[in-house]
Amino acid sequence: MLDSIFWRLEKYGSLGAWILILSFAVLGSLLAAALKILGYLHPFTIISIVVIVAAIPGVILAVLYLDYLKETGHK
Repeated sequence: MLDSIFWRLEKYGSLGAWILILSFAVLGSLLAAALKILGYLHPFTIISIVVIVAAIPGVILAVLYLDYLKETGHK
């Protein structure tokens, strides 16, 4: 499954890592905004959700993607 995601990002090279991180940041922002509208969150909690959702899966996938690029010989 990761190979299909990484294969699509190959054309962007190392910028694909930023695309992964930013896409997870947007996902975290949407989640936090939805919970804020419902009245469940305080401002500090919103920041925490965005950082956690962007940092954990986004950065891990970005590192795996850069390793994938290195293995396949892309720059």
